[in-house]
Amino acid sequence: MFKKAQVTTFVIIGIVILAVLGLFLYARSTGLGVSPERFISSKKTAIESRIDECSREQAARVLEIIGKQGGTLTPLKALQFNGNRVSYLCYNIPGSDNCVNRVLTLRDIENQVSSYLENNLRNCINLDSFRSSSYSLQPGNLEVSTTIGQNNVLVIVDYPITLSRDDARLTVSRFSSTVSIPLGRLYLAAIDIIDSEAQVGEFDPLPYMLVHNLIRIEKQRPFPDKVYIMNVRTSPYIFQFAIEGEP
Repeated sequence: MFKKAQVTTFVIIGIVILAVLGLFLYARSTGLGVSPERFISSKKTAIESRIDECSREQAARVLEIIGKQGGTLTPLKALQFNGNRVSYLCYNIPGSDNCVNRVLTLRDIENQVSSYLENNLRNCINLDSFRSSSYSLQPGNLEVSTTIGQNNVLVIVDYPITLSRDDARLTVSRFSSTVSIPLGRLYLAAIDIIDSEAQVGEFDPLPYMLVHNLIRIEKQRPFPDKVYIMNVRTSPYIFQFAIEGEP
């Protein structure tokens, strides 16, 4: 009888603990006992963290693809190399060692990154997971601008989101994230290589690397083409492109 009473007591204590925990979680999720301003401010912080995380993740993903494909998401003329479609950035001139420079500008690459992020960020952020009957959430249009620096890429997301509860109202609109990828530095090295290939018909990586000692350049020759694979010694990020040869 005593043992049954003990079991009953433990069951009651367990039920009480679960009930208290449930009330605590409910109060936390609905902001019970918290001022409206403080409550929606906490939601703002969580949304900002999600947008920053998604911006970095999605930017790193698209920049990796762009690096492996010679500066573009949609190569028009490319060589299949090590599982990637590597863009020709200098086209063959029949009967000549020289080639025609077809390199993309940094602005072209920035626009591709921005367009990709505008199309993919919403699903990653998923504002539905932040919606609740305890406050109002109203998003606006999402726009992205990208700036490629020598050692990093700056992503600015304009995404106005208005949070409101009772008379409290808070709008956040601009978010910035920096991805540590040396695309700009590798792009400048690629320009030097392509200029040499276009004007002279050849490029020797060794003397270039002696002068620019942070840059590593590997030159492959899948006949009749050339592929240059580059990275900065302090980063695993790769930028590669092809020079079209004559069969």
